[in-house]
Amino acid sequence: MPMLRFSALCALGVFVAGSAAAQPSLAFLTPSDGSAWVPGSAAPIEVSASDLGAATVQQVEFFANGISIGVDDAAPYRHDWVASAQADFDLTATATLSEGGPISAGPIGATVGLVRGEALLVVGLLPLGIGDQAIADRLATWGYRVTAILAQPSTGAEATGKQLVFISESVSSSHVASKYRNTTAPVICSEDYNYDEMAMTGLTVNVDYGFVADQTALVIEPGGSPLAAGLAPGRTTIFTAIGRTQWGIPNGNATIGATLDGDPSKATIFGYRGGAAMAGGIDAPARRTGFFLQDFTKEMTLLNADGLALFDAAVRWTGGKETDAAPVAPTDLQVTLVEPGLVQFTWSVTPDELDGVEIEEAAGGGAFTMIGRFTPDVTGAFMRLPTGARRYRLRGWNGNGYSAPSNEAKVVGVVGSHWGVE
Repeated sequence: MPMLRFSALCALGVFVAGSAAAQPSLAFLTPSDGSAWVPGSAAPIEVSASDLGAATVQQVEFFANGISIGVDDAAPYRHDWVASAQADFDLTATATLSEGGPISAGPIGATVGLVRGEALLVVGLLPLGIGDQAIADRLATWGYRVTAILAQPSTGAEATGKQLVFISESVSSSHVASKYRNTTAPVICSEDYNYDEMAMTGLTVNVDYGFVADQTALVIEPGGSPLAAGLAPGRTTIFTAIGRTQWGIPNGNATIGATLDGDPSKATIFGYRGGAAMAGGIDAPARRTGFFLQDFTKEMTLLNADGLALFDAAVRWTGGKETDAAPVAPTDLQVTLVEPGLVQFTWSVTPDELDGVEIEEAAGGGAFTMIGRFTPDVTGAFMRLPTGARRYRLRGWNGNGYSAPSNEAKVVGVVGSHWGVE
């Protein structure tokens, strides 16, 4: 059964055995250990000092993962912190006293957004070009800490322990060769000239794999492949300007999301599940996905909404659980007012069927948009809200797509600082 990740007050105190006099101590009032926060939302961090005797607090400094994030020199000792990235953080605080040594509180844990582990981005140039930087930034929105490395000096061992490997088309195929063929990490490959060396297609260029210039669209395949991002079958424009499209011809064990505009025999998005026999004669050690993206025309920056949806689907599917099960919708979404403008969401999930949960927001009667993602073990999150009426709901997701939405929860901002929840 998933457990709500909010715990009791965390305090660090110093006591002397056998002594009647308590020593000065510092304690966190908020957040609780294990709290989670919607990305971009200001998180109030507050501590209190006790048993000071004749001493006074001169200042309190707050830290996240050892880095100073703020100072307060007057009670209540509080700092509103906006995390710069989705990550797990250890929060601590140190108070400087007018006499005696400093006192500390923590660490307590806090999670901001979706934290999924490390992704390896294999590229042809550092620092990253515009296209590769856009890939790295998009991967980060899916909770990955991205490490970019040059293909030429890499050995393949860099993929060990990674949750995802992305081979950019900016590489020279000879610098990648078969280095990542046998890695047990899931791989997305956008260099068509490495499809053969990854054993994802046959060996002959322009027969088993290749590219076509002057493209603006793909053809979404019927059949509901998870790599089709839920888009309707048929010709779909994916670029805002003319681009170049990579293709490959996998075997019948692959799931095909899209094909080349004008040639349905050539797959532009295709993938093998872990353990599937691939066209090159080996079983996939983990999921393997061929994706059409070409870097030198900066195609990642040219993708429209449908193109980005296909990219996201490839990331979800390749890095997702090996399951055929559809994601199960979260239930029992509730919202509690903590203080004016600050709410706590709680919900229930079936974590074995999910890779993550998204929170969606709608202003008034408007459309819902995604505002935050979490791993399925997180079943609650704090968020600081703008004024005005808002509706919220959740959707679960895994590599096979999205669940139906949860129930809705409403937050009503009234005049001034008066808030209400429904």
